[in-house]
Amino acid sequence: MNNKAFTMIELIFVVAILGIVLMIAIPKIQFTDYELKAEGRRLCSDIRYIRLVRMTEGKLYKIQLKKDGYNILEVSNTGPKITKRVKINEKFEIADNLYESMISFSVDGAPRNRSAGTIKIINNDNAEYCEMTIVPFTGRVLLKDEILKGRLKK
Repeated sequence: MNNKAFTMIELIFVVAILGIVLMIAIPKIQFTDYELKAEGRRLCSDIRYIRLVRMTEGKLYKIQLKKDGYNILEVSNTGPKITKRVKINEKFEIADNLYESMISFSVDGAPRNRSAGTIKIINNDNAEYCEMTIVPFTGRVLLKDEILKGRLKK
C-alpha cells in the first residue's frame, strides 16, 4: 500500500505548533484602549451636538463635567433641567481646565463663559488618556485619535 496522507497525530502536532506560534506572534489586544476611545468619542459627540442645536435651533444646552461622567442640561426660563446623565467606566475619570467644568455655546457656535479648553479622559490603571480640545473663538471640537501616555498634571 502506497498511502500518501497525513496521520491524525501528525495533523494534531502541526495544529498545536501553529497555535503556539500564533499565541506568541499576535500581541494581546488592549480592550481598555478601545473603551477609552469610545468614551472620548461619546463625550465629543455630545459636545458637538449641543453646539449644533444651539446654532440651528437656538436652544441652550450645557454639559456639566464631573470626574465620573457628565450631565447634559437644557436651560430654559424655568431653570436648568437634566436631559441626559452619562456615567463613564469606573477605571476612567474626566479632567479638564474649564471654568466651573461647564460647557456651553453661543448662537454663532463660539464657546460661552470660558468653556473652551482641553478635556482629558484618563485611564487610572496605566495613566493613558484621550484628549479633546474646544477651540476658543470658533468652538470647534477636536478629538485626538490616539491614546496618549505620560504623567498628567491635574
